[in-house]
Amino acid sequence: MDTRDIKELEFPKDGNYLNEIFRLQKELLNHYTKIESLPPYPIDLHTKESQILLKDFSARVVEELGEAMESYEKAMGKSSPHIMLSGEERLNHIYNFNEELGDALHFMIELMIYTGIKPESLSDNLDMYMLSCCYDNIRDYHDVTTMVLDISHIPDTDRYLLRGGRTLSNHVKDRMEILLWRVTYHLQLARNSLKNKPWKQSEMLTDEHVYIKHTIHAFKEMLGFFSFVGMEAKDVYVVYYKKNKVNQFRIASKY
Repeated sequence: MDTRDIKELEFPKDGNYLNEIFRLQKELLNHYTKIESLPPYPIDLHTKESQILLKDFSARVVEELGEAMESYEKAMGKSSPHIMLSGEERLNHIYNFNEELGDALHFMIELMIYTGIKPESLSDNLDMYMLSCCYDNIRDYHDVTTMVLDISHIPDTDRYLLRGGRTLSNHVKDRMEILLWRVTYHLQLARNSLKNKPWKQSEMLTDEHVYIKHTIHAFKEMLGFFSFVGMEAKDVYVVYYKKNKVNQFRIASKY
């Protein structure tokens, strides 16, 4: 089973996508605490054990974003420059791109839940929040290599899995790499504020304000990236929702 098998969609009645994403992630996390022997959330940011966990989740975010970028490059034909890809082959890579972004969002939300960050401290309106985080428009980065993949023939519920990354060009790719660096940079600044390394015998109090500030900044940069590649708040929610349902199925089937 993958996200393309999830056809039924449920949207929050109050239209608050971010609140619903946090709620759904907590449902998953309540299972993962048992499966992965994770501690209950939120955690004490000052202990070595907690900081190991937080660094692990931030590394998972980076890993998924890297896999997303790899899929985008495959859609451009970078991995096999001498082979001409069909439109469907390119779309399949872009599907993977969006799914990896959904995975990255899962881990980012999980990281914030463990940190104690709540959706009400972010924004009630995810659409406006994303726009405020986006620095520029992807159309400004079109060049002679630009190709925009057509998804008009794709069923409605599956189009959500292809919203982001359909504009393929070298110029866009270069800009995406810069935006992804901003996400990873602020994750690194957050990680670097966690001073109780496993090998250190002394213990230091963490500046919680600094850690939380950079973690939220990394999340904002991620939303800015989503917006740049062509996703709106509803697209982000559906990509998250479909992967959440897949994960629920895997938990229930003991995958």
